[in-house]
Amino acid sequence: MLRRPRCVRSAGEHLRERRAGPGGTELRTYQPARMDVATLVATVFVFALFAFFMVLAVLTPDEFVGAAGTVLVAVVIAISWQFRPFRYEIRDGAVTIVRGWPFKSITIPLADVREVRIVSLRGLTVRTFGVGGLFGSGGWFWNKELGRFFASVTNIKHTVLIANGQSFVISPERPDEFIADVKQTIGRR
Repeated sequence: MLRRPRCVRSAGEHLRERRAGPGGTELRTYQPARMDVATLVATVFVFALFAFFMVLAVLTPDEFVGAAGTVLVAVVIAISWQFRPFRYEIRDGAVTIVRGWPFKSITIPLADVREVRIVSLRGLTVRTFGVGGLFGSGGWFWNKELGRFFASVTNIKHTVLIANGQSFVISPERPDEFIADVKQTIGRR
């Protein structure tokens, strides 16, 4: 029997769903938090750069420079869009960071979780292998508090740490509810 999803509208106008997943398991979905100001500024800058190269391609005698710049920036935008988190799912004893093709979704098993809490990424955080700024930040980072961690965030002010031998930092729209749902899932085992 198919059940209609129960949807909860938040103050941020994003949607959080609770519905039955495959095999009748409960699936809880969280949207990423809205972009913080720095991420939004970086994203707008890259789109302005894209527009600049498009105009350059049309107005300059050397169309190759403008066309090559346009293509390069378009590829960066497309890759960054697919790399960002589309949503976070809690189901079957795991948290999944759902990303776009060709990037695989990342599944974080909750079986060995030692810690789930709100964490701040303000201060010195070093990107060791990843992207930052366009639509969010993702990849491997390091800071003094967390050490080495994998981040898939859209807003550095709404971040949650999930530590299970490795550290993962994500930015669900409603971090407190997300943490409560993860702890409830862990408690059911």
